[in-house]
Amino acid sequence: MRKNTGKTPMSELLQKLTRSCFVDRDALDVARTQAALWQTWLLPVTANTPVGEDPGYHDDFLRIRDEMNKLSGADTDLICQLAESLLLTQAKDVRIATYYIWARLHRDGERGLAEGLALLTGLVERFGTQLLPSRPASRKMALEWLAGEKMLDSLARYPEVAKEDFANIVAALSQLTVSFTAWPEDQHSPSLMLLINALESRLAQSGGMNAVVPQNSSSVPAPSSRWMRHRYRPSPPGVTCSTRRKCWPVI
Repeated sequence: MRKNTGKTPMSELLQKLTRSCFVDRDALDVARTQAALWQTWLLPVTANTPVGEDPGYHDDFLRIRDEMNKLSGADTDLICQLAESLLLTQAKDVRIATYYIWARLHRDGERGLAEGLALLTGLVERFGTQLLPSRPASRKMALEWLAGEKMLDSLARYPEVAKEDFANIVAALSQLTVSFTAWPEDQHSPSLMLLINALESRLAQSGGMNAVVPQNSSSVPAPSSRWMRHRYRPSPPGVTCSTRRKCWPVI
């Protein structure tokens, strides 16, 4: 009998999506190329503390949570701007990265999801299990939130599949799965299967990759600091949530 190692190998469904999207290219090569666009964001916070300090009580972190916990009308521009500042100067924290990914998806659709996942791919590849939060269970919960209801609801706002963006999403998920599998057993490898299932359903409803109309341009511009053009004074902290399933877990 095969021993259960606790790892998360690439699922058959993700392998199927990868084969559909990458006939003559290597998905992991594409993922690494996309992640390389985020080099500035992947630099250590400091030489002595590469991942920085836990941002849990930082005013900007609490302000992002306030926005995330809104039932509607979250300021996605503000979330992106504050998340960028925190990731660059305070902490390499997967909670901040997933806030950023959601905001980009909610505002920009598949392009935002693809670029956000490329950032996460780079962070996971560069810092691995050093990423904050430091508790493995908390880090796993934060990463698996990407496959939760709030993310899937935002994805459903954009029913049309964009061929290159969709392929980049699949590439990033493939690379993340490979990276998670390499984590030690006690680091609680996360699963993003609900997101993968949703992507497979989207592609099937679109008639498959051959039926998807290619985008006008497959090039993705390097991320910029466009979210940091304006500074905001943080509001007093006070995280509230009136719904349990869609708000961010306290971890």
